Order: sequence, then structure tokens, then C-alpha cells
Amino acid sequence: MTGVHPSRGSVSGGTIVSVVGMHWSTADVTCRIGETSPRQGVALSSTLVLCVAPKVSVIGAVAVGVSNNGVDFVSKPGSFVYADKVEITGVFP
Repeated sequence: MTGVHPSRGSVSGGTIVSVVGMHWSTADVTCRIGETSPRQGVALSSTLVLCVAPKVSVIGAVAVGVSNNGVDFVSKPGSFVYADKVEITGVFP
């Protein structure tokens, strides 16, 4: 995993998170953001996966993980921050 964009989202959930990496399966991808239950992701290619951040009750930095089998996750600790209020400071890409 080489990147997570955006790096912040609201505790109310719903933020679409782009995860950049290599060798993702385009058939079956699972995402886990923080300690929440894994959810189905969408692989746009073998290098780009989209995940939806779930609603949480605590602000702070969490890991983002992606799995091709729903069990073994490649994670990047602290790569996404849940915030009480989100302010747009730029647009990617």
C-alpha cells in the first residue's frame, strides 16, 4: 500500500477513500478502516481500490487495510483520520 486519499473524513462516515497499491485482485476486495467490521471494496484496477469509511463514534487516526481474501489485510497504520468536522483544503487529483 503506497497511499490513502483523502487522509481525513468525518466521524459520520461516507467518505470514499482511494487506496493505492499493487497487485490488488479486481474480483474480490475487502476494506477495513480502523477497528470496524470489514466491508466490500471496489477495485478499479490492480493498483486502485475504493473503500467507504464507516460511521464511528471516536475521532482520531486509524489504519486502512485492504484484503484480497477477506482475512489477510495489508494495512497502513494511522493513514486515515476521523475528525468531528471536515474542512476541504484541496482537491485530489
